[in-house]
Amino acid sequence: SSAASSALLASPQPTQPVAAQSVALWQAWWGASEDANLPLTRAARTTFQFRGVCGTYSHDHPAGTEVLPVWRVQRNGVDGGEPGRFDYVMLMDDTRSSLGWPARVHRSYRPVDRTVASWRLDPSNTLQPQADTSSVVAEDVVVLARNAVMVALDAQARAPVPMTVQTTGTGATLESRALARMTKHPSGELPRDVSSVVVGQSIRGADTFDALCDELIFHTTSFGDQQGAPTQGGLLVLTQDLPDGGGQMSVAPQVVRIPWGNYGQAQSFLNSLPQDAGLMLVGDEIVCYDGYDNASGTINIPQGGRGLLGTLQGTHEAGTTAMFLEHFIVGTLAGGIGPGDSTLPLVDTTGFPPSGTVLVGTELIHYTRLAGSGLDMPRRSTEPGKKDGRGDGLFRGRFGTVPNAHAAGTPVILFPYRYSDRWTEKSDAPELGYFGLTLDQPNAHWRTSFFSVEEPSSGLVKVETLQRLSNDGEPLPPWDGEPGVTKGLALLREGMPEGVGHRIGKQADRAEWRVHVRYQRGAFDEQNGLAHGWKQTPRLRALGAEFTAPSLVLRRVDE
Repeated sequence: SSAASSALLASPQPTQPVAAQSVALWQAWWGASEDANLPLTRAARTTFQFRGVCGTYSHDHPAGTEVLPVWRVQRNGVDGGEPGRFDYVMLMDDTRSSLGWPARVHRSYRPVDRTVASWRLDPSNTLQPQADTSSVVAEDVVVLARNAVMVALDAQARAPVPMTVQTTGTGATLESRALARMTKHPSGELPRDVSSVVVGQSIRGADTFDALCDELIFHTTSFGDQQGAPTQGGLLVLTQDLPDGGGQMSVAPQVVRIPWGNYGQAQSFLNSLPQDAGLMLVGDEIVCYDGYDNASGTINIPQGGRGLLGTLQGTHEAGTTAMFLEHFIVGTLAGGIGPGDSTLPLVDTTGFPPSGTVLVGTELIHYTRLAGSGLDMPRRSTEPGKKDGRGDGLFRGRFGTVPNAHAAGTPVILFPYRYSDRWTEKSDAPELGYFGLTLDQPNAHWRTSFFSVEEPSSGLVKVETLQRLSNDGEPLPPWDGEPGVTKGLALLREGMPEGVGHRIGKQADRAEWRVHVRYQRGAFDEQNGLAHGWKQTPRLRALGAEFTAPSLVLRRVDE
């Protein structure tokens, strides 16, 4: 963009002060005056501005008092950040390889206006000056013209940081990392140039620790990158308050906030957002949108789109930033669904993988395929063994969450998971997740069966075993029957209750087991994210059975 179509938006310049009136006036004075009873001295000090400047007063200083410099930093207004007393900051030079030097601000001062005192003589006592009226006048015009903030540290800087010299006529530098500067976390700057990544220890190879890492995903963003890296990942800015429960938010469509402050251009930044849905971090709340208007900057928030992913819904004032969370894959329901529906109709499935897990409201749902414009999963049978696929969806309410009805427009967020939760009771489908074992022993009398497991620490992830006995030449008991009711089908919830195996006491030609995992309620904390059971899985140590069977002739050779 040319200088005419894009620029840093300057902070409002201070207006010229007027004579003191009966209105509220805030002055950044620090300390106490020692010349309040010396009107002539006070008038000279406030007029000439040699001592006690920048909101301070003149005092005696003993020999050996440390003298520290005061310097200027660019005044970027509240949008670009301004230093304050006791701020912990970093002094950075203009090289990408610099690590910077830590410091703490002792005093900052924004020159705007100052108070000038006057004095007069009492005709009855011309040797005794009297205090006269005071007035507010503009700060020194040279100081104001620099549009700067005066800063002093509480100790000497650890290294000198010279000002970066900019070439005349090159225009404003948007890349703050190319300038000598003082920053405070979070500055909004991108990291310095990255040449390597170390996981599990320090960059020097020390401090190794044990941890379980599922995957490392490196994300980038293309939002706001019309000017390259300096504006990449810029933040939208609210132009109106977003109240608690509000369904629309208004932003400045042609403005993003970068480390320098607010940056504006002729084109709308909203063009970079997905049209159907996305997530934004507004203040400390994650919000879903499902549409926007480029011209007005109005962004629509669907039902259930506030306070997502464990954040709290609240009120956000105008000027609050909205960060587009580009690494989240999000859609919205094109129609309402019930707690047993197997298809999640989406407005747009772009970005969703062929199978995965989604968070809808407070419910986690597995889907196994993309079907048209929806996320789909297999269905139960209406009758055991019929396999008609006309029952409820198999993978609703995963990881101990509760299947619910969800209205059209509800956000559907692609959710990461470590282990799938693909077991559903009274079901039989190829997509189920279990460990299957079979033992063929014709005419055997099965006495007991047992299993041993190592359960995870949460105590909310349990191993169960569905057991089936069958005989050759007879119909197989359906796996999706009712355990304990369907002949030959039993559900074993414990490995060895009371220290002994589960009594069978039946004759059968074959025994089969489906060992599966059940995630109990509370394994996933949809409100605060404090539960860890959904990220755990148990370990099956052994499964066994006791039986007696007649001898069998496996091979015979006649003479």
